[in-house]
Amino acid sequence: MQVLAGVALVALYLWRLGAAPLFDVDEGAFAQASVEMIRSGDWGHTTLNGVDRFDKPILVYWLQAASLLIFGIHEWAVRLPSALSILLATLAVGRFATRQWGRTAGLYAALILATSAGVLAIGRASTADGLLNALLIATALSLWSHLESGERAPLRWAYAWSALGVLTKGPIAILIPLATLTLWALSRDRGRSAWRALTDLRGLLIFFVIAGPWYAYALMRHGDAFIEGFILRHNVQRFASALEGHSASLVYYLLVVPVLLMPWTPVLLSCVSQLRKQWTDPVLRYLWLWAGFVIAFFSISGTKLPHYALYGVAPLALLMGRQLACAGHRLRRAVWGAVTVQCLFAALAPTIVANSAVHVDDVWIRDLLLTAPAGEALEWAGLLMLAAVAILMYAGARRVRWAPAFMLPPLATAAVLSGLLWVGWLIPWVGQTLQEPFRKAGLWAHANDVALVPFRMNMPSVLFYSGRWPGTTTPVPGDWILQRRDRPWTSSALEPPVFEHRGLSIARIQP
Repeated sequence: MQVLAGVALVALYLWRLGAAPLFDVDEGAFAQASVEMIRSGDWGHTTLNGVDRFDKPILVYWLQAASLLIFGIHEWAVRLPSALSILLATLAVGRFATRQWGRTAGLYAALILATSAGVLAIGRASTADGLLNALLIATALSLWSHLESGERAPLRWAYAWSALGVLTKGPIAILIPLATLTLWALSRDRGRSAWRALTDLRGLLIFFVIAGPWYAYALMRHGDAFIEGFILRHNVQRFASALEGHSASLVYYLLVVPVLLMPWTPVLLSCVSQLRKQWTDPVLRYLWLWAGFVIAFFSISGTKLPHYALYGVAPLALLMGRQLACAGHRLRRAVWGAVTVQCLFAALAPTIVANSAVHVDDVWIRDLLLTAPAGEALEWAGLLMLAAVAILMYAGARRVRWAPAFMLPPLATAAVLSGLLWVGWLIPWVGQTLQEPFRKAGLWAHANDVALVPFRMNMPSVLFYSGRWPGTTTPVPGDWILQRRDRPWTSSALEPPVFEHRGLSIARIQP
């Protein structure tokens, strides 16, 4: 069973990893910055279109650039570090749950984490969040191993994982484990265990040896620009205010988390109903504090993005794996229903988009949806998966000996099939609908050795596909510009377009 579960996880995160175009802005920016690092030979700093980029620290760019050097400039190569990070994190979660509650709980905890909709999306994206999630999981589980056993080795591993997290996304990699440890210790021994852990001199030395050199280098090289760009804007201001219009109400994450955990949301609700009873168990309390702090902290943050909640999904997956291992038929039936809904949604996605596109206010998005590629493959795959889920549901309900003992349980198999439907057909179709014009434009520019200047748009994936970047965002006479139908160039005469696709065109400004 464990071997088959491993094969299923690998398929979920590596199969068709490059089928969808890069999603702008985030994927395109990370991928292009990694390419520019390779081309410049400067591995201590990142740029985007030749301009200094202070959005994130350096580690994820190192990993993406290394993957690109080994495998070539491909979408799947730049996404590979995230996929491998989540795969390793999933194995760690399964191992932890197995040690705490048994093999069945371990299997379900790993599969819940791996097949949840939000983790599937971020674990196959060329951003820093897949790596950060893995490092947060490693840090928090190592801290618990220290609290449980009193041994210093897990504590020092926690310091090392946290340092790598700080090199991935900054202070948040310290804040979440630190808050979880402190809150748990305050509730158990008035904070003494946290104080002992936080004053471990060897652990602190490990942390600063790993994280310190790059931050010292960045500060010496860039000075106030680094402080302003990374520390103040992308950390302090991101918490204090809504950057780039990403604001929402205080209950935003209470609505987002159940969606991110689909199709396992019924198990989450069952866990919440037993929170009071579980609070007396030390490890369960630790997991609830971990998840609760993430939700509370980002709920009061000014900037709210759905993937922030994923930093607290791993403890919920552990709680849910334990819950599902001893669940009754009623809860399992609810999960069967959620899996069916997820497959049905994927199968109906092309029809839903076709019928609702006319009601979208954004002209550009509406045109993209109205000209979406044919979705027959997605629809047929969805129908086949629905049929397979129905068969598995019948086998589970009748307790049919449907497969050898080494196979996955029917419910786990159905969740994996639903996840494969999403990563194999739904996500690529969505990517082709929204991003394919930009990929085609970039590939045209690459074939014709042209540097494109996107006009009134921020689409760094075009630079990734073209292999050239102009170093400017302001077109001048003689430049080749990429323009949208709803935002045409009007400043001076254009030569006839040399490329047109679904409202996107490339033309040269007359010298």
